Amino acid sequence: MSTLTALQMKGLVDQWKNAGAALQKVHDEELAAWVYDWKEVDDLLDIGERFGGATNSDGLVEMQCWFKKFAIEPTKT
Repeated sequence: MSTLTALQMKGLVDQWKNAGAALQKVHDEELAAWVYDWKEVDDLLDIGERFGGATNSDGLVEMQCWFKKFAIEPTKT
């Protein structure tokens, strides 16, 4: 593989910046058109209220632990 010149590298950076903006626009449009199932939203908010708390992590590991627990011991609603 050959080494890129400074001009070629600048071109790649500009291309990625443009791609990022275009992808963000698509993402925003998809979110705006999304039809929410408010029952699912309410259920997720309930989970957050019941088990949530301040954390320094993104919560994915904790959520996986809760999903595993619920799969083994389903709660009664």
